Amino acid sequence: MRVRAFGCWLLLMVLCARCYADERPVIVLIANDLGSDEWPEGTQNVIAELSANGFQVVRRWSHAASAGELLAEVAHSASPEAVLGVVAVLREGNTGAAYVWTEHGERVLRDDSSGAHGAVAEGAVALRVVEELRTETLKFPMDVSATQRPKKPEQARTVHASHSPSLNSWLGVSTVLPTSAATMPLQMSLGTAVVLTSPIALDLGARVGILPGKFETSAGHFALRSVEFGGRLMFDPMLARHVSFALGLGVSSLSLQETATGDAGYLGKKDYTQVMLLALRARLTLRSRRFFGVFVVDPGLTVPSVSVRSNLGEVAHLGRPWLTTELGVGWSF
Repeated sequence: MRVRAFGCWLLLMVLCARCYADERPVIVLIANDLGSDEWPEGTQNVIAELSANGFQVVRRWSHAASAGELLAEVAHSASPEAVLGVVAVLREGNTGAAYVWTEHGERVLRDDSSGAHGAVAEGAVALRVVEELRTETLKFPMDVSATQRPKKPEQARTVHASHSPSLNSWLGVSTVLPTSAATMPLQMSLGTAVVLTSPIALDLGARVGILPGKFETSAGHFALRSVEFGGRLMFDPMLARHVSFALGLGVSSLSLQETATGDAGYLGKKDYTQVMLLALRARLTLRSRRFFGVFVVDPGLTVPSVSVRSNLGEVAHLGRPWLTTELGVGWSF
C-alpha cells in the first residue's frame, strides 16, 4: 500500500514539475487595422489576467486587414516548441471572443452568460483564456485517450476570409510624354487587374484622349488625340499587401487622329492611323483595405513608328519612344 501511495505521489510531482517548467511564452496579437472588429478592452483584460496568473506574455502588433487574415495569423505565428499558445481577441456585437491556438488545436472562447457586456464580459473571456492555457500545461505528453476520443463539434462562427483581391478596377487620368510636344495630351483611363494565379496578374485597360497634344513643326502645327486598348501580363508578388510594386509587359492597339493647321504655303488636313504599341509596365499600388491608389508608368514604342509629313517631306516623327504615365484610384473586389 505504501509503495502504491509513494508511486502516485512521485507521478504527481513529475507532472507538477513539468507544468511549472513550461516557461514558453503566450503571444497576444494586438490588431490595429481592423476598425470595428477590434476589442481593445478585451485584449487588455486578457493580457492583465495572463500576467497576474504567472504566464509570460509577449505582445505582438498585427497589421492584418481583416478578421480572417488575423485568425490565419493566430494559427501560423509560432511553432509549438517556441510558444505555449497564441491569442487574438475580436469584437462580436456588444461583447467579443478570444481565439486561442495551442499545440493541441484551436479554440474559440466566449462569455456565454446572458446579458453580460462591458467589463463583465471582458473579465469572463479573460478568465476562460487563463483556464484554457492552464489546462494546456497539465496535459500529458502522450494523451492517447484524447486522440481516440471524437472531438465535440464547436459552435460555428462565420468569419470573413482574409481578403486577397482577385479583381482590382481603377479610374484615372494619364498623359503621354513625347519630347517634341508643345502641350501634353490628357486622357481618361480605365484599368482592371485580374489575378490569374498568384503572383501572376493580367492588366486590361483603355485610355481615351479628352485633350489633344499640340505639336509645332516647320510646316505649321497639329493636334494629336489618341485612343488605346490593351493588356499587360504582370508579376505582382506583393498583391495583398498595403504597398505593392508590379512589373510586366504587353501590347496595345493605338489609334491616332491628327488635325493639322498649315503655315503660309501649306494646307493642313485631318488624318487617322492605327499602330501597335509594345510596352513595359511598372505599377505602384497603395492600399487601405479595399480602396487603393495606383501609379502606372508605361514606356513603349509603336510598330511601325508614326510619321507626320508635308508635301516637302517628314516634319515630325513620333512613337519611338511612347511614354505614358497614369494616376488613378480604385476598388478591390
